[in-house]
Amino acid sequence: MSSSKDKENSVENSLINGKNSTAPVSSQKHAGDTAVAIRRPTGGIYITRVQCIVLAAVIVAVVVLVGVLVGLLGQRHCLATLSNTVSSYKEPNTDKPTLTPKPTLDPKLPWANIRLPQKLSPSFYRLKLRTDLDTFVFHGSVKIKMKVLQETSYIILHSVGLKITTSKVSVRSSDDEVLPIMDQFYVPENQFHVLQMKKKLIKQRTYFVYFEEFLGELKDDLRGLYRSSYKTPSGETKFIAVSQLQAVDARRVFPCFDEPDLKANFSVTIEHAPDLTALSNMPVKSSTKVSGGWIRDEYDTTPIMSTYLLAFVVADLSHRESTMPSGLKVRVWGLADTFDQTAFALEFAIRTYQFFTDFFGLPEVVPKTDHVAVPDFSAGAMENWGLVLYRQTSLLYDPQASPLSTKYWVALVMAHEIAHTWFGNMATMRWWDDLWLNEGFASTLMYFALENSYPDWKVFDLQIIDDIFPVMIRDALPTSHPVSTPINDPHDIERYFDRISYDKGMAVLRMLKGFLGKYHFQQGLQEYVSQYKFDNAEMSEIWQVFSKTVQNNYSLHVGNVMDTWTRQMGFPVVTVTKQGKLHKLTQRRFLLVEDQTSTTDNPYGYIWHIPFTYTSPEQIHQAKVVWFKNSSASYDLHMTSDILVCNVNYTGFYLVNYDREMWRRITEQLHTDHTVFSPSNRAGFIHDAFMLARGGLLDYTVPLNISMYLRYERGYVPWNAFLREIKYVEYMLSNSDAYGKVEAFLHDLVKHVYQQIGMAAGSGTLHERYLRRMILGQACRLRVQIAVDYAQGMYRNFKENGVKIPADHALIVYSNAVYEGDQEVWDFLWNRSRHTKVVSEKKDLMNALAYSQKSWLLWRYLHWATDKTKVRTQDVKDVFGFFRHTTQSRSIVLQYLMRHWKQLNDRYREDLFLLRDIIFETTRLVNDEYSLLELEELYERNPPAGLASNAAKNGIALIRSNIKWMKMNERVIADWMETYVGTRDDM
Repeated sequence: MSSSKDKENSVENSLINGKNSTAPVSSQKHAGDTAVAIRRPTGGIYITRVQCIVLAAVIVAVVVLVGVLVGLLGQRHCLATLSNTVSSYKEPNTDKPTLTPKPTLDPKLPWANIRLPQKLSPSFYRLKLRTDLDTFVFHGSVKIKMKVLQETSYIILHSVGLKITTSKVSVRSSDDEVLPIMDQFYVPENQFHVLQMKKKLIKQRTYFVYFEEFLGELKDDLRGLYRSSYKTPSGETKFIAVSQLQAVDARRVFPCFDEPDLKANFSVTIEHAPDLTALSNMPVKSSTKVSGGWIRDEYDTTPIMSTYLLAFVVADLSHRESTMPSGLKVRVWGLADTFDQTAFALEFAIRTYQFFTDFFGLPEVVPKTDHVAVPDFSAGAMENWGLVLYRQTSLLYDPQASPLSTKYWVALVMAHEIAHTWFGNMATMRWWDDLWLNEGFASTLMYFALENSYPDWKVFDLQIIDDIFPVMIRDALPTSHPVSTPINDPHDIERYFDRISYDKGMAVLRMLKGFLGKYHFQQGLQEYVSQYKFDNAEMSEIWQVFSKTVQNNYSLHVGNVMDTWTRQMGFPVVTVTKQGKLHKLTQRRFLLVEDQTSTTDNPYGYIWHIPFTYTSPEQIHQAKVVWFKNSSASYDLHMTSDILVCNVNYTGFYLVNYDREMWRRITEQLHTDHTVFSPSNRAGFIHDAFMLARGGLLDYTVPLNISMYLRYERGYVPWNAFLREIKYVEYMLSNSDAYGKVEAFLHDLVKHVYQQIGMAAGSGTLHERYLRRMILGQACRLRVQIAVDYAQGMYRNFKENGVKIPADHALIVYSNAVYEGDQEVWDFLWNRSRHTKVVSEKKDLMNALAYSQKSWLLWRYLHWATDKTKVRTQDVKDVFGFFRHTTQSRSIVLQYLMRHWKQLNDRYREDLFLLRDIIFETTRLVNDEYSLLELEELYERNPPAGLASNAAKNGIALIRSNIKWMKMNERVIADWMETYVGTRDDM
């Protein structure tokens, strides 16, 4: 799954800006008990003694009658009523978690653990669903075939939010004998539906459990089976049903054994209105008309797979398709008015399936694969086997109206999801603590696919600046977590769908590929998928496969190396000091905020097994490696060059700090001839120097002196690395008297490059076009007049003469118009964003609207962002992210968050990513004590829900880091800038 839009926004914007609640009922079988509070009245109606006696007699009679009735009903407490007319119960509403402590379950009970008891193993589901988009409900039934691994009296499976007709739940033996159910009850803490059997189920025998009738609501919460809406060109509102089951939401659609290692085959049937198309993981086997003119589609049985990979879509869609030589049918679906934006996706999907088939030496095992763009989707995309679902911005590309960055993003996301076919769908992690195996490998392999299709894109350089550098900020906080983290609560599963699991996971795998070599890396993956096809594996098992793969070539235990990177948070900074003929290396954990946690709490002591690579400018393509496994060690690196280049091409997940003399030599060489270093090494020098300065390990004069060479840099990757880092300095000093000098420094750098590269939109390589777009955006922001004139002219021609704005430059032109314009400009572009059918243009327009200098328009925009009739829920976090661009918008969005925190927290608590991203984008640049105290009090009064709790902790840690940064660095940077401004006329 592509977890969210924050990476997409990073790709886009880097080009331009570089508690009163009832406790849950105890689930120890008496969930219906109710506590009654008796209070002495302070007023009201009084009765006489006679009236009291009569009333008492009536009460006694009622009690006796109730007792008789209870006796007649079997004298047993059960959640289900025995009436055939009212024969259903609805589980407690777990959609809104209470803030009061949950009752503690007796650990001896079989339903007390988050994990299902390993006593039953499902092998087959026959699932039937009927979706009603008029009433927004779905009806269903499911028959589950299961084998008994250990004798048991209980059938425990998952269910949440469903109304189950318990009188229609039955258990049968393999010879169709009905087995009596003694009791049914619900365990809200672990979302378990429990059947207590009268007789024990016998080991090694097969049984069937039937849920013949259940009902669920098609909510608009973007999880489980939910509804989404859109408007047709004629203005009619239509609805679709779509699913998102990862990680633990299959249980919201049907009762099931909802754990990734409990794989099974699935036979799905969907009934739907005749004017709609229904899709599931497999092709339609038969389609028949049923009562009311509805259609019943029955699908072929799936391969053996996890519950979270099941998927459903019921909608009015259009598609294009092609069949590969292997026989695999590939289809791309979208709404009718977006059909012309699906051609690229189909073309790229075919190439990518073929690439991974060759890469793994295994073909796709399903006969068809659908890729569907849906109007509302919380994640970027989801890899459901045979039915991959996407946000529209992650699948649709219009070559006439979309910028090149959209094509790149669509290709990246599709490659990620298709890679999951082999790594995730065929071979799956055993439990969610190794989620990163699925996502980290898919995030790694997607770049392999792009490199195959577009070698001139140089995607491995882009991987460094788009993924690795940004995640290092998050992993440099004491609130980070290891990529492999024990999961002890159902809510923790979703919490770890974050950039650490995705991007750090990818970064350490990039490092693994670096020291194994591409051949052995590919060979290990082939062996792993072949060995665990249709099965599950733990992290240690994949390391065993890799160790076996390389055992004839290296004396290397892969697990020992990788455990130091996956089982402890953070990463090291390696300091390199020359001592005669030797080089001394020391390593320590790099932190932006001091952490009081003792290293003794960490079995690895924050020491990593580092494949330390190095070279010289003269042998830049011939990296050497030493294994550095201790806190310090000295090596003879046999270097004759005056300059040492470490962490070559940034294949390692660590920073390098050179001694002061080496930093001087590197700086001098960059100013003399920067091309002796590769673009990724140049970006690495810039990134590491700024990060080390931000962490207090290097004086800021070093990265600032390095950055002066950028006047002569024409590479996108180094410029992107610089603008990401200097942007932080800008943001921190935006309310400082040094801010004007920083702007003057940047103005000079950007203006010089702008004048050299020209603005020929649409021509050149991807890196050239990205650089041109980024420099134009910076030049307009810094008010470089020739750039502002260009943007103004483009907008004027567009508005007055209908001349199309080049897609690569549209966001900058729109942003500049909003920045300089009035309400009329804002409203015009807002209305255009509401009516365009090109999803990339819509995103650019919505981004540009946050550049307004009029406070009331920004306040209005934020209010509209939380209005479902104006902004889709999936897009809310994007709007909050767009507000980071200007000092004024950052201040307003922070005020909005503080004023409306309770409403935001209550409303978006169930969204996997939305609240998390709102918090991160809104608070990560705060740098004053007052706002820190305000946010801490807000979070204490209304604790962030779900995934947002980690984001809040990270945000607070970043704020503390920012405050510390201001105290340490404001004066140093101000003095450097003062010196620069005094000499700028001589440049």
